[in-house]
Amino acid sequence: MTARLSRGVGIPDGLPDVLGLAIRLHRTSGPWDLLLASAQLSTRVVLWPARGWASARYSSVTAYCTEDGPPTWVFAVPDTGQPRTGSTAALVDGDPLHFTLSLATARGQAKAAGRISLDSPTAVAEGKQPAFDPVINLPAELRMWPEWLAAPRRVAYQASRGGRSAALPNPESEPHV
Repeated sequence: MTARLSRGVGIPDGLPDVLGLAIRLHRTSGPWDLLLASAQLSTRVVLWPARGWASARYSSVTAYCTEDGPPTWVFAVPDTGQPRTGSTAALVDGDPLHFTLSLATARGQAKAAGRISLDSPTAVAEGKQPAFDPVINLPAELRMWPEWLAAPRRVAYQASRGGRSAALPNPESEPHV
């Protein structure tokens, strides 16, 4: 698994910002990029700035569906012990970070689905950051919901990679689980 925590808007440290948690699961069938942003979990889709990593609650904002399943959102809630500040510097060389993952349908309660542990937070130079793309790096059995949102997101992530001179990951060079 590869992960990145980031500040979404780039507001100065000490002020609330939309915080991000990007996760790449290295699957034998190819990578799955799951991008989560701080949000109001009760609404599932409303981005919500957080003052720090400890208070952020993350949502996939976009739901995922299987062929016959309902739209389902992914949530991540940090365990205790995360930095109270939203500074990325507070994450570097710190204690491991742990999140509880949950899944929820539009009207259903969130149900625990797993845990994520980031054992060795380190700083990575801006040009060396992994490029995540949740539209391209998606398991074949899933689709984004609503589906019309996938096209503009595909363009946005392509433009983002271009602006950062980032390439898509090479699935052959990354470990698989």
